[in-house]
Amino acid sequence: MKDLLFLLCLLLVAGPIRTQQGWTEEARQYLLDNLNRTTAELEKEVAGLSESQWHFREKPDSWSVAQVIEHLGIYERKYYDERYLLSLMPPEPELADSTSPDSYYLDWMAEEQPHTAPGSAVPLELMKGKDNWAYFLAGRERNVKMIETTEVDFGAHYTYRSNGKRWNIHQLYIILFAHCDRHLRQIRRIKSHPEFPKEGMEVNEEKERAAILKVIQAETDCFFSRDYDCWKQHWVQEAHAFQAWNNADGSFDARTGWAAVDKEIADYIKNNPVGPAKTSHPKVIRKNFVVKFYGSEAAYLTWGQYNSDAEGQQFRYSKESRIMEKHEGEWKIAHVSAFWDYKNRFTEEQLK
Repeated sequence: MKDLLFLLCLLLVAGPIRTQQGWTEEARQYLLDNLNRTTAELEKEVAGLSESQWHFREKPDSWSVAQVIEHLGIYERKYYDERYLLSLMPPEPELADSTSPDSYYLDWMAEEQPHTAPGSAVPLELMKGKDNWAYFLAGRERNVKMIETTEVDFGAHYTYRSNGKRWNIHQLYIILFAHCDRHLRQIRRIKSHPEFPKEGMEVNEEKERAAILKVIQAETDCFFSRDYDCWKQHWVQEAHAFQAWNNADGSFDARTGWAAVDKEIADYIKNNPVGPAKTSHPKVIRKNFVVKFYGSEAAYLTWGQYNSDAEGQQFRYSKESRIMEKHEGEWKIAHVSAFWDYKNRFTEEQLK
């Protein structure tokens, strides 16, 4: 340990930071993209929280949202300082062959089992709610600025850990953003608790309505163009997913659960290609939207829809309803009901 401290002192006095060699611009951008992404997702989760919401605990020994953000802010500083010291040490590119791949650290942070924070990273919860965000953001912005400008080869300088594991600076920052993803899940769990205070949860209905309509439009376009992968990404893929529709012969069908809905649509898309037209209904006109929000995470919609034939000349009417849920900040479809009038047809002129 004395020898290591002595070497660090010498390097602090005499050693210039080494320029980038094996670390690529693509690797730099990967870190920046994910750090900026997790910053935006965290900001979305804490925006507008009241003091009681910031400091709500699921149990007496649980962390509050304020403590989670403080904890993340501590690591912004810890890793910034560790990165600086590591950059002063001689590069060790030969360790690359014996180091775990980047995916190992992503998987580690994605574990469901609890991790125990070291004493130096345990939050004290002495700051007011929004001050924790300012604390975190100042550390995050400093790290981002450093990564944007550094000339250090992040792939050649390695950490020291008491368990003998070594990882490079690039992987240190992979852990930093993946650590944010881990605690984003924790924050969302805290906010979904039945006793989480409800004040300050006002919904920007105009903004959320626009986001919902965008998802509905995209899901419809994907289905009518028979793009299965595109279609499924707009759905809640859970057991309560539901879809119901009527048929031209007067019967109806319904599918309950994501597995049943998924299989029905996958088979339909496979068995009903659209050919050169690339869509079964090139024109869709929606009217008379009614939207009811249930807090910030769920909404119910109804509207009338006119669906053109393949040539875009005549339209059939359908009455549509959706139940929408927000999952990880994105609106998804949980329930579809679509009932079509197979008897009457309309021209576009009649719809004006």
